[in-house]
Amino acid sequence: MRGFSSLVVLAVVALAGGVLGRHDAAFKSFGSTGGECSQYLNNDGNGDCNIHCIGVVAHVWNDTLAKFTQNYAGYFVPDPKDDCYVNRTERCLMQVDKSVEVYDKCTRARQLGQCYADQYGELVPTQLQYVPMTDLQYTRVFLQCAAMLGLSNADLDAMVQQGAYNVPAGECLLRCTLTRMGLYTDEKGFDVPLATRQCGLYNATSDIDQCQANVMASQCDKCKRTVTIAKDCLNMHYNVRKVGESYALELYGGVCYSSCSYFFYCYYYGCPYLSYYNYQGTGSSSYAVNSNYFEFAG
Repeated sequence: MRGFSSLVVLAVVALAGGVLGRHDAAFKSFGSTGGECSQYLNNDGNGDCNIHCIGVVAHVWNDTLAKFTQNYAGYFVPDPKDDCYVNRTERCLMQVDKSVEVYDKCTRARQLGQCYADQYGELVPTQLQYVPMTDLQYTRVFLQCAAMLGLSNADLDAMVQQGAYNVPAGECLLRCTLTRMGLYTDEKGFDVPLATRQCGLYNATSDIDQCQANVMASQCDKCKRTVTIAKDCLNMHYNVRKVGESYALELYGGVCYSSCSYFFYCYYYGCPYLSYYNYQGTGSSSYAVNSNYFEFAG
């Protein structure tokens, strides 16, 4: 697991163009993102800020806390015989968190990244990972879907006032948005690993696959099917919210987990417009946040 920097350089050379998409979803490997960053930073991939750049470009870096999100671990494969990699990684991350100031983001990213390389598992530079959407990307997809479905401001206002569940067009709006985000298909339902990368963990049923299969077998209406799977299998809820002169779609769990919340730009994107109080960051490998009180802002 040593030689982390050399792996990055090899990945940069081999994979500078390796980016795939599904609808509006983007998939990038560590290597392809490293290739982008070497161009942006005009170096060979070994610069002080390259790992920080990779985290920012791949949306796996929380710039406010100067820590990686839990999605960064997806680039590494642990040894199946290693039972202690999580504890070792957490100890390493906590040491860096205590010793390097938050404002020194490049140094923190480099040392935090080294914790994963040395303690968590083997870096797989070619493995494609879903890139979570930012709030701006997420909102753009939602508004495009509203336009494609021919929804008027009056339709969206009705969803704001009555609740999206109570307006028939809200069902197809959710289906379109989730499909364009790359998180849902009519044939297979939710891609749970991708949905998890977008918005942490929902309070889902214990057997999501079976739950989705049951709904698909019993519900023929594609829009209603999407909503039923979201509610019954993932405990995912949604609503439309007025934001100034525009609108936004909110997705949230019955219990909106801390990994799904915002603190400025926390880079967990599926639960936008959440505010919270009594904030406290943790030193865990997931870099979730603890909060004693959540509310929808505005």
